[in-house]
Amino acid sequence: MKFQVTQENLIKPLLAVSRIINNNTTLPILNNILIKVTKTSVTLLSTNLEVSITKIIRAKIIEEGTLTIPANLFTNFISNIPSGIVTIETNKNQLKVNTENNNCVINGVSDEEFPIIPEIEEGVSLIINAQEFKNKLLQVTFVASNNENRPVLTGVYLYMKDSNLFIVATDGSRLSENLIKNMNQNCSLLIPVTAMNDLIKTISDEDKEIKIIINNQQVCFKFNETEIICRLLEDKYPDYQNLIPKTFTSKSKVNKIDFLNIVKVSNLFAKESAGSLTIELDEDNQEIKINSLTSQIGENSSKTKADIKGSGQITLNSKFLIEALNSIQGNEIEFCFNSKTEPILIKDTKNNDYKHIIMPLKV
Repeated sequence: MKFQVTQENLIKPLLAVSRIINNNTTLPILNNILIKVTKTSVTLLSTNLEVSITKIIRAKIIEEGTLTIPANLFTNFISNIPSGIVTIETNKNQLKVNTENNNCVINGVSDEEFPIIPEIEEGVSLIINAQEFKNKLLQVTFVASNNENRPVLTGVYLYMKDSNLFIVATDGSRLSENLIKNMNQNCSLLIPVTAMNDLIKTISDEDKEIKIIINNQQVCFKFNETEIICRLLEDKYPDYQNLIPKTFTSKSKVNKIDFLNIVKVSNLFAKESAGSLTIELDEDNQEIKINSLTSQIGENSSKTKADIKGSGQITLNSKFLIEALNSIQGNEIEFCFNSKTEPILIKDTKNNDYKHIIMPLKV
């Protein structure tokens, strides 16, 4: 094979496909990128057997061919050369890379050893706004578990209800639910959060729409000369909706930044107690108060004004609370709960699409 491409047009797709490669010692071929040149396109492809990423790049095609090459070496080389024309060609299982001032030869491996990536052409399909989907995912994926002993919690659950696409994740101690309105295809799928994080990182600001194709075992995301395919988790997602309280005895509306600031200050004194913060809603004084105490460091009491209906007290993990507050985009939030043992709800006062639930700590 032989083709010419600019360094600028090569490096971004190369970084995207290299992202899922992580020094596999069991199957060394998975440390390689497959370069495939046809009469009409140059394709870069990588896989870790759970997720595959394909990128088509703009190039001047001179000769067809295929070869797999070490991803890290090739990516680092292209990253460190200046912009300009790069000529890439093969001689048997060697890749020659030539620029005006840099030339290298990289030993490759025949594509015969590279896993075959199945194509998804049929199944349920829907078109979704790329930027909206990315932003909704960012508010959800961070709560998914990384504990492989409970695989179902390592997934992001997508399902359709009442023409809304719901996006859900939980680690058993907290839960995020988001939705995209006006969707018309029925679907229900559980996607590994690692794949969703790869998707988030691959979607650029220029991407407009994503086509999602779903079959019984896999899902494919297609957008702007990019294709990401991943296997679906087979576990049944827990019936989480009963965990979200419908009514509350203690409710507050508070400026997000003011609340976040007193949480961060109180967290400085909560390290010894595993980050536990006691939060009090004071209806008489219309204040939210946070107390934290450690025997070694000292103690802290912080408060901020809020609109409160119903006094109450609850203890939460400070890390979970900070991450929840950071995930909300609006300026004012609702912070609501019932008793010390029931979950709390955090949401934007002007956006009912996104809900965040945190289980309280036992004290």
